[in-house]
Formats: sequence, C-alpha cells, structure tokens
Amino acid sequence: SGSLYLPNSLKTIGISAFINLKLTGTLTIPDSVTTISSEAFNNNKFTKLVIGQNSSLTTIGDYAFSGTSLSGSLYLPNSLKTIGISAFNSLKLTGTLTIPDSVTTISNEAFYNNKFTKLVIGQNSSLTTIGNNAFRNNQISNAIALPKSVTTIGNNTFCDNSIPELALNYGLKSIGSYAFGANKITGTINIPVTVEKIDAQAFKSNQIEAVIFNKNSALTTLGSWAFAQNKISNVIMIPKNLKVIQEFTFWSNIISGVTFEEGSQLETIDNAVFSQNSISKVVIPKSVKTINSSAFYGNRISSLTFEEGSQLTTIGDEAFNNNSLTNDGLGKLPSTLTTLATNAFINNPNLTQITLTSPTDLEGWTNGSTVDGKTVTYER
Repeated sequence: SGSLYLPNSLKTIGISAFINLKLTGTLTIPDSVTTISSEAFNNNKFTKLVIGQNSSLTTIGDYAFSGTSLSGSLYLPNSLKTIGISAFNSLKLTGTLTIPDSVTTISNEAFYNNKFTKLVIGQNSSLTTIGNNAFRNNQISNAIALPKSVTTIGNNTFCDNSIPELALNYGLKSIGSYAFGANKITGTINIPVTVEKIDAQAFKSNQIEAVIFNKNSALTTLGSWAFAQNKISNVIMIPKNLKVIQEFTFWSNIISGVTFEEGSQLETIDNAVFSQNSISKVVIPKSVKTINSSAFYGNRISSLTFEEGSQLTTIGDEAFNNNSLTNDGLGKLPSTLTTLATNAFINNPNLTQITLTSPTDLEGWTNGSTVDGKTVTYER
C-alpha cells in the first residue's frame, strides 16, 4: 500500500508489474516511459493519473488501469498509438477526452462506463479502428465527426450517450451493432458509399430525421432494427447491392416513401422492415422473391405495383396490413407467386378485389372465392 515513485529513466512497465497492490494517491508516469503493459496497474487505488505533455508513451496495454479509483480528467500524450482493451474501463473519469492524432487503435471497452462529457477526435487523426464498447455508457453530449482514417466502428461503440449530431466519414466500411444506439442524434445521416455493413440496431432509438444512401453504395448488409425508432421522414432509396433487408430495420419512423436503385439485387424484405411509417407508394423491384410478415404493416400505401419480370414467390402474414390500398391501386400480383398469406392485405377497407396471375390457384385463394371480404380473380 502507499504511493509509488517511478524513476525518470524508466522505459517499460511490464505485464502485471504493480497488479493487485493497494497503491494510492497520484500516479505520475515519467516522460521516458514508452510502454505500459497489460494489467500494469490493475486493481490499485490510484485516484489521479499524470502523463506529461512531453511523454514518449506509445502503448497503454489491456486492463492497464482498470480496477483503480481514477477520477477527474485524463490527458493522453501526442506520442500515443494504441489504447488496449479495457484500459480505462469503469472508472470515474470526467470532462473532455481528447484522442491524440497519433492514436491508431482504440480497443474494446477502452473508455467504457466513465463520465466523459465531451469527446474530441481531430480530423487529422490516424485512428483506423474503434473497438466494441469503446465509449459506451458515458455522458458524451457534443457532435461527433469521424476522421477520414476510420474504417471500422465496433459493436456498442458510442451507444448510451447523449450525442446530438453525427457525421460519418468517406472510407468507413463497417458499423457494428448498436454502435450509435440510444443517443440523441438528430438531423441527416449520410451513409458514405464505402460502407459495406451496418449491423443490427446500429442507429436505433435516436431522433434522426433523414437517412441518405447514395447510388453505387458498397452496402451489402443492413441489419435488423438498424434505424428503428427514429423520426426519419424522407424517401429512402435502397442501394442496389443490398440483397436482404433484415427485420424491423426501419420500423417506427415516419418515412414518406421508399424507392430502389436501378439494378436492385434485393431478394428479401424481412419481417416488419418498413412497418409503422407513412409510405404511400411502393414499386417492388423484380429481384425480390420474398416479402415477409408485416413488412409494410401500418403505412398509407395506396399504390402497390410490381416491376415487370418480377420473381416474387412469397407474401407473408399481414405484409400489407393496415394500409390504404384500392382495387386500382393494387397491381396484378406476379405469376411467379406461389405463397400468399390469406391475411396479407387485411385492413385495407377500400380493397375489395385481388387479381392473381399464377398458373394454378394458390392455397387459400380459389378462383372466384372471397377471402377477407375480397373477391379472388385470376387472369392467366
């Protein structure tokens, strides 16, 4: 127990060098130190950390300061390159956290569960990877603009903060699950064309007003609940390289319309993807084979048509429940259709006829019968 003095000639602090002691007070890292190894000061009782502006420190290892009693502000030197896993996890650090431009990697849980109120990452940063939970559960309340160097944002990285605005960078490739979930992000999110993957719940539970996907986007994966529970009101353009839109992706917004980029490869519109919005018109691209349960439930769709050459085989339960379709507004259903749920068009009061073109009668849809108050007609 007690305090610790480190000499000015010291360069490396080894793995677990001072782990599980009861060292207290202020820990001053000499400018000569280049490496603080994993668990070096883990599970002590230091309350303050001092790293000088002329420090040579390049590496802070995994769990280096976790389990301590560090509080107050944190200064990181301009020499620093790597911040290890849980390096400052679950401490009482507050105020502004400035990430030096020299840092290339912020590992998983690096600053998780602190009380930082502001995060500064410069536009000349060398940062490429921000790990899982890196800034989760702080009190960050400033606008975030990611530098052009960042390619990967991990799972839960910025979630559970109060971030009001967000600008994503060209060059970004992957956005992890719940990466920006549960913040206060407003305005427009412009998804750079370089982004290939947006995982589940990435932007869930914010106040985002518009989302823009650009033509020729590299996006191939759009995860479940990714933009659910926001205030998105613009017309969403689905980029052509996307093959599956996973369940509940845009659920509970006020989206006014959806279009599909020419040459769309979309095959599946999953459960409740566009449910609870304000969409009035949809043209389903010919590539779509499956429209799953409640996909467009609770919109204002008065016009639903299918692109010529449609490959659609399945429309699931309540896929278009609670809309405003009419006989004129619903186009002839494609001849490729083999499965049509009998409640697919329930609660469209002005829709009294369903026109099918399948070569044989579909199960539950016998020619001339009435389904849910709608007359079934086949044109072959």
